[in-house]
Amino acid sequence: MSARSAVRRTTRCLCAVTLGAAATLAAAPQAAAASDAVSPGRYRIVTYSDLCWDSGGAQLTQETCAEENADQVFELMPSYDRVEQRVRTADGECLEVDGFYVHDAIRGQGCDWDSHDQLFRFVSLGNGKYQIKPDAHAGKCADVEYPAAQTDVTSSPCRNSDLAENQQFKLVRMN
Repeated sequence: MSARSAVRRTTRCLCAVTLGAAATLAAAPQAAAASDAVSPGRYRIVTYSDLCWDSGGAQLTQETCAEENADQVFELMPSYDRVEQRVRTADGECLEVDGFYVHDAIRGQGCDWDSHDQLFRFVSLGNGKYQIKPDAHAGKCADVEYPAAQTDVTSSPCRNSDLAENQQFKLVRMN
């Protein structure tokens, strides 16, 4: 075997090993993120002050939880990669983050299956609590600034999950 063919063979082997390792590393974060995905279904999303997300107004708010209020029930639907999810309201709209400010509005809009503004990742914090992160707004989390009813739910910069109870939500599965 010539020196030239030995170099080519070694280069091919190194490339194959490198590509294999890269594929393994690339798959690892996706597998971990997929484990955070919430099962599709209908849920109430409850804040730290035991109020429920409510889609009945122009913008998403938190209201006193009421069993008969359909605006407080959301359908979580998987996306193509099963990591991010769409959140559909009782009116058939999808929640969407609107704006590029410190506190972005979250409101119902017509579902657009190509819109990354309508994708959310539910990151488990343990104890049945989640941070809800908009896909198109890196570093942001769903946030409730005040514990009072009729306070807007916004997308704001994520804070340490242990200290930011206003960015922690419980999911209550509905039948």
